Amino acid sequence: MTPSVPAGGCCVGLYELPVVSFLLGPSFHPGGLETTSRLAQAALVAPGVRVLDVAAGRGTTAFHLAERFGAVVTGLDASDRHVEAANATARARGLDDRVHFVPGRAGRLPFGAACFDAVVCECALCTFDDPDVALAEMARVLVPGGRAAISDVVLRAPLPPDLQDALARALCIANALDEAGYASALTRAGFTAIATTPHDEAVLATIDRIERRLGALEALGAVPGDATLLSTPRARATLASARAFVRSGGAGYASFVGRRPRR
Repeated sequence: MTPSVPAGGCCVGLYELPVVSFLLGPSFHPGGLETTSRLAQAALVAPGVRVLDVAAGRGTTAFHLAERFGAVVTGLDASDRHVEAANATARARGLDDRVHFVPGRAGRLPFGAACFDAVVCECALCTFDDPDVALAEMARVLVPGGRAAISDVVLRAPLPPDLQDALARALCIANALDEAGYASALTRAGFTAIATTPHDEAVLATIDRIERRLGALEALGAVPGDATLLSTPRARATLASARAFVRSGGAGYASFVGRRPRR
C-alpha cells in the first residue's frame, strides 16, 4: 500500500524487492491514481506549481502530477535504485524538464527553505523513523501558505499481534496512527487548517488485488520461500488478518491536508 521506499524508515529496502513491487502495484497505495488526484486537488496543485513528492518510489505519483495537473515535481526517495529508475522513466516520457528525482530522507530534506508550493506524501509517513521531524521538514521547505497533503492507513482499534510482520509493514498497517494522531502531528509541525478526508473504500480493494497477484505468483511457482518475509502461507495469513481487521472497522485510509501559515 505504500507508494514507495519510505524516505528514512522501517521499510527501506523492502519496496525494492521485485515481488513486493508486483504485489503492491505501480502506485503502492490504496485507491491508486484516483486517490492521488483527490490529494492533488486538495493541495491546490495546478500548472506551474512546484511540488515535492516525499517517498516517491519509481515516480508514479510524480508523473501523474506533472501530466494531469501540469505541476513541476521533485521526487525524493531513500532508494538510489528507485531514483535512478524514475529519472530514466522521466527521460523516456519526455518529462525530465518538469520532473526529476533525488535521493534523500524525509527527516533531512536536501532543499532550502520555502522552495515548494506543495508537498505530497502518500502512505509512507507512518513508516518514517520520526514523523514529527519529517513533517517539520516539509513545513520548512514550503512557502508560506503552501500545503502539505498526506495520505496513510489509519487505525481505529488496537493492532492485532499478527499484523506486525514485514508484509504488514509493507501494507502500512503495522505502524499506522489514528486520525487524531496524524492531525496532531501536523499541528505540532506548525500546520493549520487541517482537513481530513476518509478513503476507506480503497483499502479492501487493495488487499483483494494483492491476494490475486499472490495467487498469480503461486501459479507460476515464483513466490519466495523466505518465511521471514513473504512465504505464501505467511502472506496469506497476513492478508486474511488485514481484511478481517479492516472489515471490523479497525483500520481505514485517509488523507490529511494542512497549510503552512502565512507569516
